[in-house]
Amino acid sequence: MSTYSQLLIDATRKGRTSEAELAVKFIVEANHRMERLLSDLLAYTQLNLDAGDFAEPVDLNMVVRKVIENLKAAIEENHAAVTSTDLPAVRGREGYFIQLFQNLVENSIKYRGERPPTVHISAERTGTVWRVAVADNGMGIEPEYREQIFEVFKRLHGNQVSGTGFGLAICRRVVERCGGYIWVESEIGKGSTFYFTVPAIEEAAS
Repeated sequence: MSTYSQLLIDATRKGRTSEAELAVKFIVEANHRMERLLSDLLAYTQLNLDAGDFAEPVDLNMVVRKVIENLKAAIEENHAAVTSTDLPAVRGREGYFIQLFQNLVENSIKYRGERPPTVHISAERTGTVWRVAVADNGMGIEPEYREQIFEVFKRLHGNQVSGTGFGLAICRRVVERCGGYIWVESEIGKGSTFYFTVPAIEEAAS
């Protein structure tokens, strides 16, 4: 931002309108990236510092509906389809589950393949936990990166795809705070499925 601000000053003084407009464009884009980075950093820090319990019941169907509404512009722009089966109620905090699903769905849209993105969300009861799956038809993830992507600032495609490197780290933290774990299964060119577990309500209560 500092560099392009100087370019803007120089271009304005010398009457080079096209250069000035380009500098303004880069400054605005850099500002938006910084805002997103600070927002994600705050969300991640908040999760680490939050000492409250995660015991309120959360309807995941309602969460997914809110996420789809939040991402409406991106879904329409990319001609994406986001569907879900009937999902359970779990213990946690609605705001954190919105962050979790929104990051996963948004990633599925951003890391799309050649076809229009499809995202399907489902849940299966396995013993004392629910195993939730978010499956897409995107570009897929190489096996050696499937653990690394959950670390802070780890991004596989650099600046080719927008992002801050916090999204999946936030997802992992939310799931861990709820007593579960998260992982991904993927095949290059055929998409990815992110799984996470969360205790069933009676187990969380006990």
